Amino acid sequence: MRTLYYISHVRIFTKKTIKDFWEIHRDSEKLLRSWYSIINNSDWNNPIDVMKSFSNARPISDNRVIFEISDYYRLVVKINYQLKAVYIRFIGTHPEYDRINAEEI
Repeated sequence: MRTLYYISHVRIFTKKTIKDFWEIHRDSEKLLRSWYSIINNSDWNNPIDVMKSFSNARPISDNRVIFEISDYYRLVVKINYQLKAVYIRFIGTHPEYDRINAEEI
């Protein structure tokens, strides 16, 4: 018999990606720590829940969400709502973001 566990908060994969970014872009550290804290204490079931936590979040296809971290940085994640997991797909400056396809990354 399998035991099912309820995960009551979202897990982020991986924080190291965020930390590596703020080591290079020191002005992003406080903003990314705040973003991480909010997500780590969230219980999202759908894109509407994400938008309740972040009014500037923009859901796109394939359960991806774009976050405006500041006027300079964007973050793209893919969310598995059933597993309560957030996978960082991209973090970078706006010009770097302009060179990717957020729906495929």
